[in-house]
Amino acid sequence: MIDLSVRFSPSAFDKSTVEEAEIEAIVRAASWAPSAYNEQPWSFHVALRQDQAAFEEFLKVLSESNQTWAKDSSALVFSVARRERRKDGQKNDYAFYDTGQAVAHLSIAALSVGLQLHQMQGFVPAQCRRLLKLETGVDPVTAIAIGRPAHDQHFGMAHRTRKSIEEFFAMHREAQP
Repeated sequence: MIDLSVRFSPSAFDKSTVEEAEIEAIVRAASWAPSAYNEQPWSFHVALRQDQAAFEEFLKVLSESNQTWAKDSSALVFSVARRERRKDGQKNDYAFYDTGQAVAHLSIAALSVGLQLHQMQGFVPAQCRRLLKLETGVDPVTAIAIGRPAHDQHFGMAHRTRKSIEEFFAMHREAQP
């Protein structure tokens, strides 16, 4: 089992590159995320560090504060969601949730091969839409930086805290007479 306690969102990367096959492998894992009606409403748009022109275009869509550290990542990704179901054109109220599930799978798959990712809400959706040429009904959800954390990023990991299980878990049982 993967130790998820070592998963974190680095804000500094080591400037290394990743191979296209590595990214394809973790995206393939994301494809197995569950989705309402098996719609799989997500798409991932990726620019690798070694493709400087594409990487720079993706980087420009991020907020200035995110650009300062994301520039050192190995890949920049935009997750997008289709809001309508393909099978009948009806609204898919779960498209963003399902896309989040796919990103969670992406996160765990990345961890399994020594990569980490940092999701960002700090990007300009209109710029993203233009860059990716997204059609109506397809929306950018999050920006993601993927790579190997800079060595000093593990500092303070032992002091991270999470909610206690009692704060978010409630077991409901049938009332006993």
